[in-house]
Amino acid sequence: MSKQIGVGVISLGWMGRLHARSYRALAERYQGLEADVQLVAACDPDPAARIRCAELLGKDPETFPIVGSVRELIELGLGAAFVTSPDDTHSQVTAELLEAGIPVYLEKPMATTLESATRILTTAYETKTRLHIGHNTRHTPFIQQMRDLILEGAIGEVKTIWC
Repeated sequence: MSKQIGVGVISLGWMGRLHARSYRALAERYQGLEADVQLVAACDPDPAARIRCAELLGKDPETFPIVGSVRELIELGLGAAFVTSPDDTHSQVTAELLEAGIPVYLEKPMATTLESATRILTTAYETKTRLHIGHNTRHTPFIQQMRDLILEGAIGEVKTIWC
């Protein structure tokens, strides 16, 4: 019997788009494993989020919950959340999720001030809720393809890389 884990995404903007694509690729790749991870809701106060919902998530905005606040998202009973909202909102959004006991994958940068970063880390520590900070793209298909090309020697000896 598989255990369903409901995941929410905070913000359907640019970073939300990248995470949604990655999520969809992973869901297809690992379909049928013991844990059934499903995107179950999104939080985005922008009215245009409903329009982006089908494009980004492959979900029907008429049946897929898109709420305007993190509190409403928490009330849906999530098992985890992706925080891809604007950088200056990371501290408030992440702390609220962690305080509710919801594990968070937080897109970089973690915060925009030292105080905000400290709040996030303190909340994760005190609630003993998992916090993951996204800082790499090593699983992104085009990055994997670049790695393969380098290893195959297709472009010659690499002298420098700029990202």
